[in-house]
Amino acid sequence: MPDDSAGTRAKRKFFGLTPLTISVVVSVTVLVATLYGGWVTDFLNQDVQTADASKVVNRFMALMSAKDLVAAETLFSEDTNPDEVHRGILLFAGEGNRVLFDGYRSLKVETHHVTHLQGYITNSHLIDLVGTVQYVERPDGRFRAQLVKESGNWALLGVFVTPPNNGAATR
Repeated sequence: MPDDSAGTRAKRKFFGLTPLTISVVVSVTVLVATLYGGWVTDFLNQDVQTADASKVVNRFMALMSAKDLVAAETLFSEDTNPDEVHRGILLFAGEGNRVLFDGYRSLKVETHHVTHLQGYITNSHLIDLVGTVQYVERPDGRFRAQLVKESGNWALLGVFVTPPNNGAATR
């Protein structure tokens, strides 16, 4: 009977696997669980993120309805060009576009898409919202908004509103 301690050294195996194989399997499992877990968390949080982002769009519409242009401008991302935002707000507030905000009641998000941005400079989320703008005593309009998460809060990148009369205006 050969003596393992004296000459040949047999590698110890656990369920027929070598320690190296076990290490690789455990490492890959941890990596997949981490990546999948992050995706699942993002997916499950989409409804919460959509609700939070839609509050910003709702606030924008309410402020524009109240003609509080200065407050409406503050809802835009710090990454947007302030001069362009100001011009867009003034265009939105113009007499021809009052139909977008007069009688504004609420909005209803119909579709949303959350994108996680992870890179060298940024680690944030983008969200696209599409839905219906509801007015008091007149037909619904449509909206589309894109927002970015900055310091834990949603900020507007752009808003597109189609009024009940099928014209369109953007900011």
